[in-house]
Amino acid sequence: MGRSQEIAQLKQNRHMQKQLIKWLGPLTTSQKELIHKWSLKSNSNHKLMAQARSDWQKTFDDTLLNKRDHSDFEQRVQTLLVYPEKLWSEEYQQSVTLNQKTTIELFVNLSHTLNQKQKNKLQKKLRGYISDFHYLAKN
Repeated sequence: MGRSQEIAQLKQNRHMQKQLIKWLGPLTTSQKELIHKWSLKSNSNHKLMAQARSDWQKTFDDTLLNKRDHSDFEQRVQTLLVYPEKLWSEEYQQSVTLNQKTTIELFVNLSHTLNQKQKNKLQKKLRGYISDFHYLAKN
């Protein structure tokens, strides 16, 4: 494994811990270990993501600049704005799918390790979001 991969995993690990602390409070040693294992399984796909963004931008520019030449202009714009993942390379799609799967596994595994204080903090945070959504739905 290269140094840049190790750095990416370390950053990913720190970022996930920081986000989970916001939701759960202080993490236990076993929870930190689960996060570490998750970061080792996850793909660093920054280069693929950058390429996908670049490809999207080129397609968007081409679509707008040559809209008269495209009989399917509306469909192309809809794909670009609503379903951009349809334009991703197969390699990037697989990487994203793997990362989603490993992240879901992490959350499932973490859910089995939560202590009562963490559960209470999580429930309080979720109740706040529920309240926000109810407010937004009324207005």
